[in-house]
Amino acid sequence: CSAGGEWDSIYGWWLQKQLEELSSISAPPHITILVQTFAAEQLHSGWRLRTPTPERDHPGCPVTESVFVMSLASGASMHELFASDRFSDQQTAAKVFLGFAIPFVGWLLLCKSSTCLAHVDPHLGNFRWDENAKTLWVLDWGSNVKLADERRQALCLLIVLVATPGSDHALIADTARAFGIQSADDRSLAQLMRGMMNATQQEAAAEALSAAAMDNVLDNVMSDEVVPVIRCLATLGGILQAMQCKLREQVQQEIPLSLASLWAPFAERAMAGYS
Repeated sequence: CSAGGEWDSIYGWWLQKQLEELSSISAPPHITILVQTFAAEQLHSGWRLRTPTPERDHPGCPVTESVFVMSLASGASMHELFASDRFSDQQTAAKVFLGFAIPFVGWLLLCKSSTCLAHVDPHLGNFRWDENAKTLWVLDWGSNVKLADERRQALCLLIVLVATPGSDHALIADTARAFGIQSADDRSLAQLMRGMMNATQQEAAAEALSAAAMDNVLDNVMSDEVVPVIRCLATLGGILQAMQCKLREQVQQEIPLSLASLWAPFAERAMAGYS
């Protein structure tokens, strides 16, 4: 479920959906040019995605009953690239993480997590980029979830609602409750969901999660599988907000980076019955 031909075709489809969405709205010219250039590059990039896999044998280290050999993830971690003093490294990290890693995590969680394990620990250290091989390695699958179909569908609807401007607070809150997050306050719960996905300018993802903890919003979750998903959303939302702040400093323009908007095509696809 994690890589291969299926993801390659889905990724091309996602890029086309991003371009279609851009053409349907009145996006500022700088955002239009940025997304069009990026999508055009990606459609011809030949980027690959890999996960560590067991190897049947390895030169100099044969597999035995007591020796287990895994493929070596090459390249540099996203954390290293983002922290680099070289602007080219930072730029590469932003392109790969925003345009390749985040869509992959979203596809697994929204489209595949009822039949496959979805990765829910997407911090920067769990992704490595091999520039020479044009390959993204996704590491540490120990934190994963497999969602019941009803819960996955509720998450998909939640993503679509948060991505849609003007969605009603009560509807977002009701959908969050269907997913498994309990709170009596519609507005606070809706703001929490928007904040975690960096879909609001009022509250940062990390601040939203902190506020939720202080107000006991997440105390009454209906299932243990909900908590790692919420943390996954908050992690990615926080990274996107940090990238948004960096872009603001560099180009003196506000370029919105909403997790919900990036994942909405996968959510709509899953709600239509496709994986």
